[in-house]
Amino acid sequence: MNEGRMKEAWYVIGDAIRLAQDLGMHLEVTAAATATQSHFNDLEKEMRRRAFWNLYIWDRSVPNKGFFTFSVAHNLISGGPILLPCTL
Repeated sequence: MNEGRMKEAWYVIGDAIRLAQDLGMHLEVTAAATATQSHFNDLEKEMRRRAFWNLYIWDRSVPNKGFFTFSVAHNLISGGPILLPCTL
């Protein structure tokens, strides 16, 4: 991938991450997040979790080429263990 396409991908991923964070997809279901996510069923919560972590992986993959900074700040991700699908 050339630098121009890498920059375009970085912008799109950044926009998607900001939207996901605005929707609260970066919050694990805890007491604090329950109020904002109570209207989602278990499947919807799991799909939101998977979508966010896929964006996280993409965010870490594009900047690894040395061109750009990361969009996801670790302090914005809710604390506690990350609930992987196999631990539900």
